[in-house]
Amino acid sequence: MEKKVIELYGENEPSLLRKKRLAWITAAAAVMVLTVAVCIFFCVKTRPTTAGRMLIYTIAASTLGGWIAISILRFVIADISYAIKHTETMLKEERETIEGRFELTNEKLLIKKGVSMQRVNVRAKSGDRHLQIYSKKAKYLDCKKAVRAESVMGFIVAYEVEDEAD
Repeated sequence: MEKKVIELYGENEPSLLRKKRLAWITAAAAVMVLTVAVCIFFCVKTRPTTAGRMLIYTIAASTLGGWIAISILRFVIADISYAIKHTETMLKEERETIEGRFELTNEKLLIKKGVSMQRVNVRAKSGDRHLQIYSKKAKYLDCKKAVRAESVMGFIVAYEVEDEAD
């Protein structure tokens, strides 16, 4: 039997996440600039006969653009920032090894100002335990083949499988 360790976090992952965050910040800034430009356009095109209509257009454009920008900031950029902090912590901190049978549950939890996680039940010789896995990494965890896992602060960062191929 051959043992194979599968790492869930790569050394270059924080830099890739930073690039992704920068792209979304640029997109949010573009939405804000476009919103201001549209509002200025409506103000320039305003005449005494069209003032009421242009006011409505300006309010609608600023509201829509503002909510799009706020949504990007809150739901995308903030989540990427939390993922960066989480990933850096997982790469830097000391690891603990856990042996047993692993079962990924459907129980999910979102930590305020943190990442979303899923619970993993571990049936070990020393007793049952609960670990977490970052929700976006859960699809990479093969619980049927995993025999050992490494965790940082209760989060699975790597796991070991035994291949019976050879």
